[in-house]
Amino acid sequence: MTSRRLPNGWIVLGGSVLASFVWWMVSQPSRRAEPTAVPAATPAAIEPTPAPTPAKPSALAKPRVGKEAPAAPVAPEPAPAAPAAVPLLRVIGDVAGADVFIDRTFVGKTPFETRDIKAGGHQINVSAEGFDGMSRHVEVSAGAPTEVTFSLKAVVLDMAVQVVHKHRLGSCEGRLSADLAGVRYAPTGGDDAFHAPLAGLETFAVDYREKALRLKVKGGKSFTFTTKAANADPLLVFHRDVEKARRKLAGGA
Repeated sequence: MTSRRLPNGWIVLGGSVLASFVWWMVSQPSRRAEPTAVPAATPAAIEPTPAPTPAKPSALAKPRVGKEAPAAPVAPEPAPAAPAAVPLLRVIGDVAGADVFIDRTFVGKTPFETRDIKAGGHQINVSAEGFDGMSRHVEVSAGAPTEVTFSLKAVVLDMAVQVVHKHRLGSCEGRLSADLAGVRYAPTGGDDAFHAPLAGLETFAVDYREKALRLKVKGGKSFTFTTKAANADPLLVFHRDVEKARRKLAGGA
């Protein structure tokens, strides 16, 4: 069998290639292949969670530390006490300078005013020379001024007395009274009643010893009265006050 021979050119080319490869391999530094480091995965950037915005406190809200007991209600301050009322008494008279007595104690002259008095009932007397004195029970108010007026110049008459009317035979009982309209007798029974004006009395006199009051109407009958009292004092007082009124009305003192 006949072998085929390669051309010399190819042999030379192949040798050159082989020699170049061997040289390249020898020229490279021998080293162990190291595993290629895989870069660690960069963690994704975590965006910070925004802090919650604190709620605005209410105008009435108060900070609480732990558990607090409810605040006790504040009692309102008491209102200042009103000043106590002071009684005021005024005594006025139609005669200037008349003496004023309160509960039988002389306190001054008219016109009179005082706060030195307690509220309640008091007896007030006013008198002046040449005039009949006057007496009155007055209730002094605690919260308002109390004013009382005395008219000493005025003629005042309001009298009454229980009497026994003497007849020629027997007697009857009744009430003898007097005012500015006159004197009248009202018996409890019978027809002895009468009425006469003050100026129409012809006789008007009292006998203290005999306990008798005698009265005669002008142009009319005569009457004799007595009393069941121990003495003639009731008749005497009645006669005195009626006579004063008669004199004043007639223009006398």
